[in-house]
Amino acid sequence: MHKTKLLQIFYTLSKAELRKLHRFVKSPIHNTREDVIHFFEYLQKTSLEQYKKLQKKIIFKAIYPKEVYDEKKMYYLISFLMKVLEDFLIYTERTENDAENLLALAKAFRRLELEEQFNQTIRKINTKQDKQPLRDMEYFQYQYQLQLEICNFFVRKTRDNSSYLQELDHSLDLQFIVQKLRQGCAIIVNKTIYTGDYDTGLLSSVIEYVKHNTKVLEHPAVALYYYYYQAATDQENSQDYFNKFKEVLLAHHHQFNEDEAYGYYGLAINYCIKQINTGKEAYLAVLFELYQIGLDTKLLFVKGKLHHFAFKNIAALALRLKKFDWVRDFIQNYQEALNEKVRDTYVHFAKSKLAFEIGNYDEALKRLAQMEYDDLLLNLAAKIMLLKIYYEQKDYKVLDSLISSFRTFINRKKELAYSRDNYKNTLRLVQKLVNINPYSKEDKNKLRQEILNEKRMLERTWILEQLDKIN
Repeated sequence: MHKTKLLQIFYTLSKAELRKLHRFVKSPIHNTREDVIHFFEYLQKTSLEQYKKLQKKIIFKAIYPKEVYDEKKMYYLISFLMKVLEDFLIYTERTENDAENLLALAKAFRRLELEEQFNQTIRKINTKQDKQPLRDMEYFQYQYQLQLEICNFFVRKTRDNSSYLQELDHSLDLQFIVQKLRQGCAIIVNKTIYTGDYDTGLLSSVIEYVKHNTKVLEHPAVALYYYYYQAATDQENSQDYFNKFKEVLLAHHHQFNEDEAYGYYGLAINYCIKQINTGKEAYLAVLFELYQIGLDTKLLFVKGKLHHFAFKNIAALALRLKKFDWVRDFIQNYQEALNEKVRDTYVHFAKSKLAFEIGNYDEALKRLAQMEYDDLLLNLAAKIMLLKIYYEQKDYKVLDSLISSFRTFINRKKELAYSRDNYKNTLRLVQKLVNINPYSKEDKNKLRQEILNEKRMLERTWILEQLDKIN
């Protein structure tokens, strides 16, 4: 019973939403069946902890105490409540957005050809739009829909339609530019992790348009996606574009809704990580600053939760910068912000990473053994840590076996893109580190140069440190 679509949705609703749903179910406009009301109230009384124990026959007996269990009737009861629940979710989405409600009202007045009421509503919408601070994706989509309503109303009222059509065209351009640039940036990010070919359609034309019509860059949403795309694709001017991106983000992040601001922050972090992975370690400090700002401003949080990938990456970066006390405080202060389902795994991983960095290898190995490696990137990070531990402990036989199995593992993971080379090169150079003649200055200098010249690798600093320790 607990796996039904109805219960999966029902038990994700908050207490406030359930109270509203109760009123909705009891309204004869939305539901006229008493048994559906009783079914809802039965579920409402069942706690989240107990809902997995729900059984159809027991529920049926509670709703229809004088009847023999009927599977078909129970199916219909579930379907009826499911329909009311879906109607409630649709109703909530439509009615709790004042801007959408006003636009729907304007559309109704247009259909009824009530010009005075239409104009009053449009003025009210414009006032609200001017006062509200957000200039995110939804803003541009809404502006286009607004201009479309205005154009549709007046195109039949006057011979001179030029101003309405021009404003509509401008709104359409802005909406399309923002969406197309956003999609282009998403493709770039995806390519850094997974292989795949994309037909980007009009993206190159949009880039050229923005490049030659810089006035559109006055809109932060356009500027952010454009600067990021250029930073990711124009290698010669990459840093300049990223600096512009970062400047706009820090100045205007409050103009975007939570999800969109989180997305922009994710782009900035992704760019820094890619630069670090190609040997530009000056970006370590830039990335740490971004993480600190993201934590302080809550830009890294979505619905009050810190994503476990962000948690892992922040701890790893701080440890790389030798901020051990900061990491201890970070784990303590932010572990409760993780989703409960993954909290233990990622806290264990962070603590094992901390144990390794301070030289407590036994604790690190113990904690790694408590982890489950369901996620590919976490699995890879754990293997890299094991690699370093075995080397530090001079357990070369186990290390050699790990390198061999690690290489096979990487080759099997076809979804890895450029990052596959990072891991392969790291394994190759660690193997050379193990096999180097410790008495040959020439061999050590040659390996050092190879490490410095390799653009795609992980743990460059650590490998160089180990090379320096060889006497």
